[in-house]
Amino acid sequence: MNYQESKEYKLLAKAKKMVFERVPEAIQVFEEIDETYFIYSDLADSIIAKINDKEFIEKVIDFLDELIILKEDTIDNLIVIQVFQKIYPIKEVDLVFSAAIEERGKLCCVYLKYKLKYLETFT
Repeated sequence: MNYQESKEYKLLAKAKKMVFERVPEAIQVFEEIDETYFIYSDLADSIIAKINDKEFIEKVIDFLDELIILKEDTIDNLIVIQVFQKIYPIKEVDLVFSAAIEERGKLCCVYLKYKLKYLETFT
């Protein structure tokens, strides 16, 4: 395992640990022994299912904001691929989530940047 792979592995392990510490109620299907990408896909499913639960969404946004601030491509890719790309196609969820993060600086920028790239795939 080279340095880059080791760094990515450690970042994904940190992200996995953090989700179970900060928002354990968001993970319904998978456990800590499971793959990080599956766990974050489960997080996205919980966001979609509970999009109108303001307290839950605020807690998840705080958590995602904390991760995005790490400024690591591995973490950004995890969030974009496993979480945001599940939210983008569901109009109601996208609108509520977008409104909830609009004052979140970096998180909002990452969300919108990749949403534009996502929408470009349809033009």
